[in-house]
Formats: sequence, structure tokens, C-alpha cells
Amino acid sequence: MVLNIPDEFTAIIKKNNQLHVIVNSTVSDFTEIIYHSQFEFFPEYTEHKMDHINKVLETSLFLSKDSALNLLTPEDICSLILSILLHDIGMHLTYEGFQSIINGSYAENRIKELDSKSWPELWHSYINELKKLSGKSLINLFGQDFEIKELPNNKDYLSRLDRKVIGEFIRRHHPRLAHEIAIFGFPKTNDSVIDFAPDMESGLKDIIGIVARSHGMDIRNTFDYLQKKFDKAWRNPRNVKCIYQMVILRISDYLHITSERAPQIYLNTNNISSTISKLEWDLHKSVKEINYELPDREALFIIAEPSDSIRYLKLIKRFKDIQFEIDTSWAILGEVYNFMENFRSLGIKIRRIQSNLDSIDKFSESVSYLPREIRCQSSPELIKLLIAPLYGDNPSFGVRELLQNSIDACLERKLCDERLSSSYTPNIIIDICKENDTNYFSIIDNGIGMNEEIIVNYFLRAGASFRNSQNWRDKFTRDNGSSLVQRNGRFGVGVFAGFLLGENIKVKTRNLNDDRTFEFEVSLAKDQIEVQVDKNPNTIGTEIKIEVTNSIMEILEEQLRIGTNYSGVSWHDWYKSSDINIKILIPIDWEKYSDKIKNKEIIKKDDISQQVLYSNNYQEIRWTNTNLNKYYDLVCNGIVIPNGYRLNSYDFPIFDKNIPLLMISDYDGHLPLTLDRNKIYGELPFSDELVADVCKDILANLLQIPTLEFDSNGKFKIINNLLKHVNLESRFHYFNAIEESDILFLKDGFCLVHSFNIDRLNLMSINKLWLNDLNDNFLNSEDSLNGIIFSERKPNAIPDFKNTIDNDYLKIDKYYSIQGKRIFLHKDRYKYLLEKDRMRAGFKKGIVEKQVGKNIVCLEIGLTDKNDFDFEMFDKNFKKFNLFCKYYLGPRVERRKVEVYRQGQSDVRDVFTEVLKNVMGHNVLVPYSPQSRATIHSNTFEILSKYILKYK
Repeated sequence: MVLNIPDEFTAIIKKNNQLHVIVNSTVSDFTEIIYHSQFEFFPEYTEHKMDHINKVLETSLFLSKDSALNLLTPEDICSLILSILLHDIGMHLTYEGFQSIINGSYAENRIKELDSKSWPELWHSYINELKKLSGKSLINLFGQDFEIKELPNNKDYLSRLDRKVIGEFIRRHHPRLAHEIAIFGFPKTNDSVIDFAPDMESGLKDIIGIVARSHGMDIRNTFDYLQKKFDKAWRNPRNVKCIYQMVILRISDYLHITSERAPQIYLNTNNISSTISKLEWDLHKSVKEINYELPDREALFIIAEPSDSIRYLKLIKRFKDIQFEIDTSWAILGEVYNFMENFRSLGIKIRRIQSNLDSIDKFSESVSYLPREIRCQSSPELIKLLIAPLYGDNPSFGVRELLQNSIDACLERKLCDERLSSSYTPNIIIDICKENDTNYFSIIDNGIGMNEEIIVNYFLRAGASFRNSQNWRDKFTRDNGSSLVQRNGRFGVGVFAGFLLGENIKVKTRNLNDDRTFEFEVSLAKDQIEVQVDKNPNTIGTEIKIEVTNSIMEILEEQLRIGTNYSGVSWHDWYKSSDINIKILIPIDWEKYSDKIKNKEIIKKDDISQQVLYSNNYQEIRWTNTNLNKYYDLVCNGIVIPNGYRLNSYDFPIFDKNIPLLMISDYDGHLPLTLDRNKIYGELPFSDELVADVCKDILANLLQIPTLEFDSNGKFKIINNLLKHVNLESRFHYFNAIEESDILFLKDGFCLVHSFNIDRLNLMSINKLWLNDLNDNFLNSEDSLNGIIFSERKPNAIPDFKNTIDNDYLKIDKYYSIQGKRIFLHKDRYKYLLEKDRMRAGFKKGIVEKQVGKNIVCLEIGLTDKNDFDFEMFDKNFKKFNLFCKYYLGPRVERRKVEVYRQGQSDVRDVFTEVLKNVMGHNVLVPYSPQSRATIHSNTFEILSKYILKYK
């Protein structure tokens, strides 16, 4: 293909025959280079051969105003033609020529006024830069991630990737190459070059070179160079209006126009873009027409049909870039030539670029996608780095976050439908499947769905929650600002937690109040998110589909197999409410675990309807001791909070492993959950109220149980010797002298062993008898009911006896000092304990053998009084009991003086005492007769009525 020099240019250059000959000769030499070029380093680039150069030439003629064309000299035309011929010539280097510039004789060529580094230095810096690039940057540049290696010496061993690496280097520096080729020639091999215009004087070649070079630099940055080379004549050196030539070349390189009146437009994008060639080719195809027939004679109107939002945004940016270059070019022409009267008419025909893309609203109606920039507002890679430490790379948490969003969407739609008096059943489907050897996790809900605003401003923005927006508040809050629906999603993690399941997340959604359905994909590899729009009616709701690796599938299967346990909540077991129907579909080879899904625990309100706790900030708080799953103790808005809460600041009852299971409805997000939503941050806000409620439940239980059954002779049978309430079970595994669940029996009734009761009854001592069998109690007369506890838990090991007979303090709920003890013990056991230092020396030294029978011994230590129990009867019935102790109580002691299991717990609150005081009052004993209880404690029964119902 030959260079098609416009006739108008030929007519001008012919005025200087010598230049005309030089131009023809040079064009002949360099069109041969371009014609035979294999374009070997740019396998994916758009056209940069003679067709491109001819279109730039045609465009340069079109841009030249008639008044400017009349001012152009043969030197101007010579400079313009040859600079256009040279501006991309570097991209036609052969491998031999490339080796020449980085390793051969051409390597040290440079224009010192503009270039500080030699070609080998530039290549070394480039390779080091590539080595430091992230995988994503390498993919954007070359289409794949790879390790940077040395290039092979033999051209035949060059890979396609090697060629693209060289091509990117040349692309960056081809404007410099154009300048050097004008001066030093075109590098052919290590030892030879093709001279550029050998008969042309060096000054004009330098001007042609800097004009060619200028298309890759700020034109103003050429001014200093021109001034150094040509002094005061720099604006028109060698009769060449070089700045005007730069403007013409620069704008022409953007716009290729084939005819003046009805031109087709091409965009030359490769000088300013990466090597994502397909996108660049598609951009060319997107531009359908350019129209110059406008009332505004200095404007071009471009009609483009970009096929998606990525190409739309690229074109918008490209048009803005062109407009910027046009504006800048006009400004530069004014700066350089306006003061010169003869050159004031130098200008270009175009001042403005307009297009059908300018009106986004109008254009939106013609396409099936959202023509706007949509991207994750925080880097997906950064989000993944933050989410992984938060959740420990556990895909179960990804399921939870997605599930929470679906639940919220269903509850919001339910409220909207209730306002319209229409029926709606919230449904969520979790589907794990394999399609064509690819694993997918999907969650589909028929909730309220998302519209354009939610997708762009909230769903794809980490840390942003639509529920904090005024739009949401207007729809779903009361006048006082409180929420009308539960809110699970709170911290704006949402879809990004899906990266715990996979790196490609597909979303399809339609909002309740929108006829359009939106589809898009979020991935770590994509910056721009393409949102497709379907204007046909579709199902309301949202579907999220994630491609899952085999390793994640193995984790999900293992979690399903094991189920929820101490190591965490299984992905299928997060939601415990019956408010929303959740259907779970699993692969065929997981069917052996289907019972885990069918038998998944659901907590119905009816199961815990009587334990409702009222607190100002929460819509509802329910608790139960019928703990359906021992691995969690807190459920908020139906979602399990794995590490729950703790109650460590209370004396009695002992709350540890057996704390109540809480079901909380928290519409306004008041519950202080940690960022990972795995536990309460700090203390439960309503802990005092909860403890008081549990204490009332304990008292209600106590009021309902039968304890002793008397016959007509005053003998009794033990029905219950302790209160079997889950919150009274001790956290200690070793043997205690007195347990919190022990019932203290007196003649007029019974009570729990608590400091409030001890003080009200003015008890100076407490008796405890460890029986072998409660049904075979030899101590069964009313006279024995003088503050006694019956137990069938048998002390056997040495530590058991140390904790019962060798102790200085008695912990009930408070600590009492022990003034003295009377102990009835089997003789053989007594002998065993005193042998071989099994008991401490102080105990053996202080103990006194007050009475020795045939089978037992009576021991006393400290201050005691007269024995009020029949020793002979104990001796006679020695096989029926294990141990008897009477503890003589001294004053209470301060907690800090006693080494206790909660060391360092400074704020220990005594809620149960207040409950006893307010509920039981002064009469702390519960009569043995149910009729007497109802009469004597009528007020107590009224206070505890809602608690008592469950124990009837």
C-alpha cells in the first residue's frame, strides 16, 4: 500500500522541488518498512499500518482551516507528512532492531535534552517494574499473570507472551523512538540502520522528529527543547510552524476521517491504552457515524452504540479526552501564534465533540444495561483481606451474611404487603449444586429486591448499609425513628462476605417497586461492574450465585456432616426462627446428611412463650432453660450468635454453662454485637433484668415443688431434697459443702440456702446429712427439721472430705466464717483420713473426739454447743448415711478476703437478694402444704403468676 498524500498537500510541497524529492524518497523507504512489517510485538493491536497513516493524513487535511492551509509552506507540509509517517514507526521494529536498541550499537542513542536514561537503562527499569506488579495489573496488561523471566536470545523461541512484554515496552517509548529514528535512523540489525531522509539537513529532521514525538507528550514540554535548538525562531524554525504541526498530528491521531462532509470515524486508542485488544477493537465497532452537518459548524456529532457499560464508559472518557486535547490545542495555538499577526488564523476546524452519549437519561432508554460507572466502592481484594481475618476463612460466615440480607429483604417485603393487605409468604432457597463439573452456591429469596440506587450506592459499597439511608427510614421506621422491621445486616459486609465462598458472585434482582430486573457479576478481577437490565417482568426478589471451589465444597460438606458444635455453627444451621421458610437443596452425594437439614432445630415462640423479658430498647426478649442446643445461648433476630454472652458478675445463682438461651428481636440494632457478630461486646445491656427474671423463675419453681410428705405420726418422706433448676447447677466439678440447689428444711417450711434466708431466719447453724438413699432416711421426725439439708451425693474421695469437714469458710451465696463444726463420721473412714497426712496438720491438731460409738465417731472443732442429735441413732444407722456435719456460722466475711473462683471480679452484683426481698418479703419459708403456701404467700403467687404457669 502506498502513502496517499492529499492533493492539497502535494500542490504546496511541489513549490520546493528539492523537498518534494526528499519526501518522495523517504516515503518510499519507510512505507516499505511498514508494508513488510510483521507487527510482531503487537499481536492483539488494532490497525497501525499504512491504512492508519493514510487516515491520519486525511484527517490532518480535514482539520486544517482554509485560512491556515494558505499559510502552510513546503517545509510545513514536508514536516507534517514525514512526522505522520514516523509517529508510530517504532511499533514496526523487528526483534533484531529491538535487540539493537537495548543491547547493540543503537543502545546509547538518546537526545540528552529530553532523555536522561539510555535504552538499556529504560529496559532494566521496565522489567523491575513488571516484577513488582500485582497479578491483577499483569492480567490487565498482558491477559494473564506470570513470572517475569529473561527473554530468549533466539527469536524462534519467543512466546506470544514474550512478544507482548516487548510490545508494551515499545508502546510506552515509541514517541521517543520516532524522534531518534528521524535523527539516527531506523534500527535494522545490531550494526545497521535505515537512514531517515539522508539528503535532508539535520535541523529539519530534528523538527520532524520532535513533531512526531509530541503526540506522546505534553506539547508545552517541547517548548524548552525548541528554544535551545532554534533560539528565538523556535515558533517557526526552518519555516515550519512546528507547534501547529503538533496540534494537527495530535488531533488527527485521535480522529481518522475519510471524507469531509459525511465521514466515518475511527478512534486510535492504542497510544493511551493497555493491550486489552478485544476491548479496543470493540470500541472501534461501537462508533457508527460522525456527522459534521450541524448548525454549530465547529462541532462534530458522534453516534456510538457501545454494547455494554465498560465500552460506554471507555467512550465517554475517550470523548472527554479528545475534547480536552482540542481545548488544550486551541489554547496552545493562541499562546504561541496569536501575537504574530500573520499567523493568527492558524487553527483547526473543530472546537467541540458531541455525541448521543451526552444525555445519559435518553441513552439509557435505548440499551439493556445501566450506562454508568458501577464498581465496588472498596477494592474487592482489600475487602477479602479484611473479611478473612474477621471470619477466619470460614465459608459458613459467608452463608450467614448472605442469609441475613435475604431475611431482611423478606421481612421488608412482608411489611409492604401487609400495608397493601396482600398475602405474602417469605421464602428463601439455599441451593448447593454441580453444573458441568462446576460447583455453585446459590441463595434465592422472594424478598423486596434491589433497585438501581441500592445496587450502586449500598450493595456494592463496603461499610454502607441501605438501612441507614433516609430512603429506607422513610419506608420502614416510625415517627420516633424506631424500626418497623428486624435488621440483621448492620455493618455493610453483605455481598462481600460471599468472597469466603468464591471469587465470582453473580446477582440477579428485581425490586418490588421496579419493573426492571438487574443482573451483574462481582469478582476480584473486575473493576467496572456490568449491570444488565431486563425490562420484561420477572420474579421479585434476589438470587446470588457463587462459583465454589472443590476445597470450599469439602468444608461445606464436612460442616453439614458434623453439624453445629463447639467449633462453630454449620452453614445450614444459622436461622432458628419459624418466621421465614428456608429450603435447603444439596448435591445428590450429600443426601446421606439430609436428616441434618430435615431435623434442623427451629425455636418457636410457643416453646418459650412464658419467658418474656421487657426492655426499652428491644421489641422482644425471650429466654428459656429448655436449651434446644447446648452449643449456643444467644439468637438475635433469628440468627445464632455463636459465642453468645456471659454473666460473670453475679453471686447467685451461678451462671456459667447453664445460662439461659436468649431469643432477641432487635429491630434497631441496639444489641452491642462485635463486628463479626459472633458475641456480645462487653456486658449484656439487660443482664440485671435477665438475672432477676431467672431468679423469679427459680422462686416460682420452688413454690410449686413437693418436698416432704408427712404421715399422721409426724414422720416424713423426702420427695425433693433440692431444686432441680438448670440455673442452680454449680460450675464446679468438685464436691461442695453446700450446693446452691440444696433445700433447707425447718419445721414450718423450707427455703433455698441463701444469705437473705439465713439472716431472716436468724440461723446460727446449718446441718447437712449425706444419705446413701433418700428413701431410707432414718432422721425423719419433725424435731430433726431444725435447719437441715438432705443430700444423696456421697463424698468419697479425700478432696470431698476436705471440702466438707476441713474448711474455714462456708460459701452459700455470700461467705460465712465457720466458728465450729460437729461431724459424725464412720470410724474406719476417720482412721483412713487421719493416716499418712491425708488431712492437713492443723485440722488433725484441732479436732476433738467427743464421742466414739461402735461404728461412728463424733468429732468437734472450734466453737460448738450441746449436741441436739441422737448419737446412738446415728451409730445404729451408720450404713444409711455417709457423713453428717453441723456448721456453726460466724459473721459474713468480705469477698476479697476469700480466694474464690472469680478472682479479679471486682463488681459482683447480688440481684437475687433484691428479688427475695421484693417477692418473699420477711416470710421466707415455703410451707409444706400447698394450701398453706397459697394462703401465706398469696402476694408472692400473684407476683410470680406468669412464671408459675409453666411449673403447674
